[in-house]
Amino acid sequence: MSSEKNLLLKDIKYSDYNLTPLNYTLVDMNGDCIPELVIEMKVGAADFVLVLHANAGNIVSYHFSNREIQEIKLDGTFMASGGAFDNGVYELKFVNDGYVINSVGHKESGHDKKGDFIISYYINNEKTTEENYKSFIENYDKKEDVVWYNFTKDKEF
Repeated sequence: MSSEKNLLLKDIKYSDYNLTPLNYTLVDMNGDCIPELVIEMKVGAADFVLVLHANAGNIVSYHFSNREIQEIKLDGTFMASGGAFDNGVYELKFVNDGYVINSVGHKESGHDKKGDFIISYYINNEKTTEENYKSFIENYDKKEDVVWYNFTKDKEF
């Protein structure tokens, strides 16, 4: 008896909403030389990113808001935003039956001991200057973006 199950994206529901796939790309998100299938989709009025990852002979899916994974580069790094002063470049690593998101470089807002608003900058989890961080982001922006294919127009997939 086979335990295989075929499932079409159009048949998946989230709450009472159908998933509407918009675009897809193949990119090695975690550096294991096996590309993940990344799908941009709508769920009702919300935008999501679905990452399909091969794990021990199975395909596992992880969903993220469009703010959690955006501007994916060919090396698998991506931007994520938690707000105007809390964002950065991250990488996705798959571990056991889950994942972790590691910061490659980010900035975060907070308050100092006097209560004044501050922004702190980090590269590889080490505090850095605003100038170094801006240079880091400029270099990230120069990296090649993944190529996205439209679900409705490109039928080869």
